[in-house]
Amino acid sequence: MLFDLKPKEDIKSFFDREEEINDLVDSIEKYPLTMVTGLRRIGKSSLVRTVIKDKEYQSVFLDGRAMYANSGGNIKKADLIQRLQNALSEFSNFEKLKIFLTNLRGISVKDLSLSMNWKEVDLLSLIEKIEKFSEKENNYTIFFFDEAQYLKYYGTKGGNDLLSLFSYMYDNFKFIKIIISGSEIGLLHNFLNVDDYKSPLYGRYIREISLNPFDKLTSISFLEKGFDEIKVKIDREDIRKAVEILDGIPGYLVEFGNRYAQFKDLDMAIKSTFQGLSGMVEGEIKELERKSPRYVQTLAYISNGINTWSGLKNAFFAKGDTISDSRLYEILKNLEKMTWIKQENTGEKYKIIDNVLKEILKKR
Repeated sequence: MLFDLKPKEDIKSFFDREEEINDLVDSIEKYPLTMVTGLRRIGKSSLVRTVIKDKEYQSVFLDGRAMYANSGGNIKKADLIQRLQNALSEFSNFEKLKIFLTNLRGISVKDLSLSMNWKEVDLLSLIEKIEKFSEKENNYTIFFFDEAQYLKYYGTKGGNDLLSLFSYMYDNFKFIKIIISGSEIGLLHNFLNVDDYKSPLYGRYIREISLNPFDKLTSISFLEKGFDEIKVKIDREDIRKAVEILDGIPGYLVEFGNRYAQFKDLDMAIKSTFQGLSGMVEGEIKELERKSPRYVQTLAYISNGINTWSGLKNAFFAKGDTISDSRLYEILKNLEKMTWIKQENTGEKYKIIDNVLKEILKKR
């Protein structure tokens, strides 16, 4: 169902992404490491999950943002091993895999349960066993790291220990493939840092697959098909108005579809959609605010039309914040890397990329 609020896993429910699906399958076949990028709620996780299920690949799913949040912002080996233990317990072929994991130091396997002692487990030895198992099964195992830019908070070396592991997997394994995704695209590129000779992944080719928002016609078709599936009648003009407000991010369109099905009224559905999305967005805004309140203040200024360098500088000064040129430059560059704002060309106005976010920020 198109309006399912959970990440898609059925290829029949994944709308108008044939090219991206084919690109991802091709990349898995050809390259050790693939990067999937795009805005928040655009369907990155759904793309990966859909391909994994459709091709019946084995998979290990790890969420970088969840590890970051649950560890208090400093991801330790214990956090990673706990997530890995949970992921392997849900491994699609666990009944066969567990035979390969017995006798590994720090790992205990009993029936269909798995426990791992983080102090004793050697990650490389574990992954080597999964590679041998995957080779025996003649099937890829996908290590999927969602929101992988948060892995830079792993350990004390800016995540370099994990990058070194990725590098080894890249060079030595044939049946394990790595997929990383992220919505903070600039930060994800910075974390991998493949152009810096000091990076463990220096010089290695990474295929990048980018998901873009639907255009207006595709967004309208998405909503029309979704409403047909749930047998809800809606005027085409109401669909057009909803698309104008929400733009082409599938996660927002799905939220609207569910709200309209509940209220059968455009204005109530739009209002309720924004209320629902505000809760999700507020969590991200608070996370950003913990890094620096100036990030959120800058976004608020831009959403309200103060969108030039001089305008922003004057706005901060008017509130008694004598921000330096270098600090304002750093804030704007970081917000671009985190995919909150963009500037088409040097000297042009800054704009909030996400229309829904822009409207929510206006009301803060």
